[in-house]
Amino acid sequence: MNIIKRFLLGFTTGLGFAIAFIIVIWLASIYNQRNFNTKVYYEGSRVEFLKKIISESPNKSNDICSKIIGVWEGSSINDDGTIKKSWVQEVHADGRFSSKKIFSKIESRTVEESEGTWKCKSPIFSVFMTKEGHENQYTSLVLNITDSEFSYAILGDYSIDGIFNSKRRTNDDNK
Repeated sequence: MNIIKRFLLGFTTGLGFAIAFIIVIWLASIYNQRNFNTKVYYEGSRVEFLKKIISESPNKSNDICSKIIGVWEGSSINDDGTIKKSWVQEVHADGRFSSKKIFSKIESRTVEESEGTWKCKSPIFSVFMTKEGHENQYTSLVLNITDSEFSYAILGDYSIDGIFNSKRRTNDDNK
């Protein structure tokens, strides 16, 4: 009788593991299908996100693009106050773009210079730069632009990655 109990215990344990294994494979296939559908949904929602931001933008004037031309400078400090980022951006009428960013920490300072091109279709301003052989595109939503100030939000994949304010450099600033 003892042998039969052990056999039945082993058989039911093995059967239990087999059923659990089949359930895990079935659940994994359902999860993978949902991930694919979710990714498609997110790609579609990114387009909807951008359309909504653009449609609600207060700045749709066609002269935004011509106002961007010039030399802009600004700075920001991260939330914990450990890194100060300052920049000078030159937007040329012929489509060229150059940028110099300075990252200052307590113990170090890093300078990053880049060049590329820019395009604008109000209120979207895009910069195309090549770094280490890879072309990068940075897309911004122009929030406000005057003769002296330029505010913009950098658009990430599904969110706004940051809002920045710059001031136009004047001839007096170069002295």
